[in-house]
Formats: sequence, structure tokens, C-alpha cells
Amino acid sequence: MATPDKFPAWKTIKLGTYRSVSDLLNALTAGGFQMSYFAEEVVQKISLANAGVEIDLVRVTVAELGFEGPARHDAIYDRARESGLDLLPAEAGPQLRLQYTDEPENEWTVVAMEPVIDSTDTISIFRVVRHSSGLWLETTPGDPRLEWHPEDRWVFGRRR
Repeated sequence: MATPDKFPAWKTIKLGTYRSVSDLLNALTAGGFQMSYFAEEVVQKISLANAGVEIDLVRVTVAELGFEGPARHDAIYDRARESGLDLLPAEAGPQLRLQYTDEPENEWTVVAMEPVIDSTDTISIFRVVRHSSGLWLETTPGDPRLEWHPEDRWVFGRRR
């Protein structure tokens, strides 16, 4: 199985830079970032790091984790952990959106995190997206039984 060295850090972001979830939401709005209704709702349910901490992110496709065809969400998480990668705190989703301003158009990346249940009882995780309409923070279903395609991109934490 792969070692963490196989997956170099893609980006380093800082967590714990806002005192409250309200401040984090205000920063997203003030920065001109778009948020789906459910993304805003999920942000309101997350915890923030108490102090500024940097984390290294690794972006991998399902195929790079060793899957030749579609793979279940839970299998992706298991394989990533076996490969030395970690799930991210939920705060990483909105922080990545704030700090990844040069995202290419039509790109999207799923944030590997413990899911949060939204108001429709949907198990949700974040994804960052750049549509023609701008930079977005969205949610996507986080059901462990869902399958993802080999080309789908995920972002995990890299152990230091």
C-alpha cells in the first residue's frame, strides 16, 4: 500500500483564523464567495480550531488511491487511512474555499471529513467548486455507501 510520501502536499491552509462561525461566514460573504443554502447551514454546525494551525492537504483521485473503477465512499476513506492520509476537520472546507482563490474553472474537489447532517437529514460533506458564476462552497452527499468515479478528486490531510 502507498505511503504518505507517495502523496506530496498539494496545499497548506490555516485553520482557527476566525473567532466564531459567524465571522467565518462573514469572511466568505465579504470575499465574494458563493455558498449553497446547505453549505451555509452545515458551516453553522461545525467547530473551529481554537488557535491558528497549519495543515497540509493532499489532493488525490479515487484512481490514485488504487481503485480501477467506482469505489464506495467508505472504501475511499479506508484506503486513504491505510495510505497514511487523514480525514480533515470540517473547518477545512470553508477555509479551503477562502484560501484557494486560483481554482481553475469547472474544477471541483470533495473534502474528506466526517459528515454533518443537514436540515433535510442528508449526510453532507463539503466540496469546493469553481463554476462560470464564481468560486463556491457547496455540499455533496456523504453517505458511506455512495460510489465515486476514478477521476473524482478528494482532499485529505497529510500526516506530518
